[in-house]
Amino acid sequence: MHFFRAGKSSFADEDFLLNEIQKGDSKAILFLQDKASGFTKTLLEQYKLPEHLKSEVLNDACIIVIKKVREPGFALLSAKLSTYFIEIVKNVVLNKSRGRQFAGNESLENQHHLSDHSVEEYYLRKENIELINRLLNDIALPCSAIIRLKYLDGYADDEVVQQQLVSYSTVESLRVKRSDCMKKLKDMAKKML
Repeated sequence: MHFFRAGKSSFADEDFLLNEIQKGDSKAILFLQDKASGFTKTLLEQYKLPEHLKSEVLNDACIIVIKKVREPGFALLSAKLSTYFIEIVKNVVLNKSRGRQFAGNESLENQHHLSDHSVEEYYLRKENIELINRLLNDIALPCSAIIRLKYLDGYADDEVVQQQLVSYSTVESLRVKRSDCMKKLKDMAKKML
């Protein structure tokens, strides 16, 4: 059963839609998600990703688009916000497919049984991940995003600049900022240890 979401017609005006998304209006967000829903499903099928990721992809894309439109000096390069949103959905799906490539698809029967040693490694790795997340939360934006994109998500610098994932317009300016951020992160880590 499909329910019609009220207020769709008012979002036909692009300026109104952009303004409502900047405010974080839930109806505007649902409108964008509805417009990209079919495309997202098709894209997930194309990349052989499970359909249950659709809502996660749409939600992640909404968070990104809201952050982007709230940045000072934001300007749409395309004529429609929904087109911009679909480009973000593409990037989120690509990122999900990257993560799946590295996760491995070995069946449970063929996997090695856990030894005490691997359980220790698991807890050590979990502890390290928690420490990294805590440091990235403490260092705040834009440093946390710059470091996460490069070292955790595996984006190349030119991809980050071309896809406008951060507010730096050249690879060189991105590298300089990341270098500063890494120094801050290193100093923070020293204080924690």
